[in-house]
Amino acid sequence: MKKWFFVVLIVQVLSQASGQNLFVAKAKKKAYGFIDPAGNWVVSATFEDAEAFSNGYARVKKAGHWSYIDKDAKLVTGFRFDKVYNFDGEVARVGIADEQDRLSYGLIDVTGQWVKKNEFDEIGEFSDNGLALAQAHNGDWGFIDKKGQWVIQPTFGGLHEFHGGLAMARSKGKWGYIDKTGTWVIPAIYNHATSFQEGIASIRTNGGRWILIDMQGKPVGSLVFDVVKPFSDSVTVARVSGAWGVVDRHGRWLVKPKFDYLGSFVDGLCRTRLKRFYWGTIDKAGKWVIQPDFENVLQFSEGICRIKKGTLWGYMEHTGNWIVEPKFQSAGKFHNGYAIVKINGNWGIIDKTGKFTLEPTFDKIRPQADDDETAEGEEAEMNDE
Repeated sequence: MKKWFFVVLIVQVLSQASGQNLFVAKAKKKAYGFIDPAGNWVVSATFEDAEAFSNGYARVKKAGHWSYIDKDAKLVTGFRFDKVYNFDGEVARVGIADEQDRLSYGLIDVTGQWVKKNEFDEIGEFSDNGLALAQAHNGDWGFIDKKGQWVIQPTFGGLHEFHGGLAMARSKGKWGYIDKTGTWVIPAIYNHATSFQEGIASIRTNGGRWILIDMQGKPVGSLVFDVVKPFSDSVTVARVSGAWGVVDRHGRWLVKPKFDYLGSFVDGLCRTRLKRFYWGTIDKAGKWVIQPDFENVLQFSEGICRIKKGTLWGYMEHTGNWIVEPKFQSAGKFHNGYAIVKINGNWGIIDKTGKFTLEPTFDKIRPQADDDETAEGEEAEMNDE
């Protein structure tokens, strides 16, 4: 009776969590498993590697090969893949290596059965329109659906994902943009280009500088840039003559270039560097929200940003109030109300008040989201200049 009660309890805990607030963790000299924010083992540490839950499934590794578990800790299939990606709806991209360690990719369903066997050299993420870029064995690129069928035949020298209904495509060494039928909307006449974000892309002119274009290929504004980033939060940032400024959707300066570096805007705020060594945060008017007094400031997540002072990291609200003053060797961004932190060589978990829900006792805890890189030492200094 006790045994059945224990099994039911585990299933209930997992069903309630659905993988949403589980962390990949490694205890002292143990394998990887999954813990809740209080540090309770929800899935035992039996894996040689593991990645966070996404869309109800987690990637796990044993004996050198990968598989998936569902939210009830049941294996979807055997450990038979050399490369795996998160499930996207009912399918996941998986890779199998041949004797020369060359990977080929296919699609499986949630039961582990092949939807399409490994017939591709590459498969990208599926876009909102249900299409993913894929590379055929001859090296050309096209788009497939979630059944692994070619929707746009592999006739392109390169492709990027769809954004706003258009995808960057390369033909004869030049870039242009196609629609979901594979028809050219903007002809392939550019040496360099970027994908559309919020209806605007950038292309590099023959003179080596960048301009903005709309989805008909017409210029947006008359400004010319040395560097320009994709639009986010209805603005973009650009560099001219070594200084960065903020540009609106009409191609006009909102804030003229005066900063050493600008990140991308998130929720109206942007990490900013001044005088090469000092970081802060500005709003879209260029006003300092967090003064440039720090060695690094990372983008906001759930209303909180990570700040480096000296060699240590802390957390601050957009108001400039500290949640936790710098004391961590490493710090993850907040996700579902929790963040992983490292102190004195060990990892723990804090909530949004800065209190430990799990004291730092683990060898390793991984972020809940794939897009979260923990801030540690020089890792967070990278800024894609």
